[in-house]
Amino acid sequence: MTFHAFIEYLKYRLHAQTRHGVHSPFVYRFVESGLRDKKGLAKILEDYFGEDQVVSATDVPPAHWQNWLTGQLPALTDRNVIVIPSIHKTKDHTACWDELCNSSPIILSIDLYACGLLFINRDIKQKQHFIIKYPL
Repeated sequence: MTFHAFIEYLKYRLHAQTRHGVHSPFVYRFVESGLRDKKGLAKILEDYFGEDQVVSATDVPPAHWQNWLTGQLPALTDRNVIVIPSIHKTKDHTACWDELCNSSPIILSIDLYACGLLFINRDIKQKQHFIIKYPL
């Protein structure tokens, strides 16, 4: 673990919430019904959102996350969950993650420390960012 990752982990532990600190019904349901399961995260996401709804940037370098996401947008729906791996591995990873969270099509982001989840759900009216304790 790099020094940056360690500092980010300390920040994560300090700010991470359980379902009780979440004011979004969408995120609350996901934490309560999905993340409480003891399966691996990939299986949880496939079971909760549907296997065909999970889009992952696993093989994409952080410097290209924004371009990758822009290329994916035409095929994405409100039902998709976008998984960004290792969001706190280095300063570049964290900076690119922050850029994605602030980009215009993203309306909801969830930081699970090991990865980040992005949503373009147009039913959610206000841009929101959550840091969720995982595993619970």
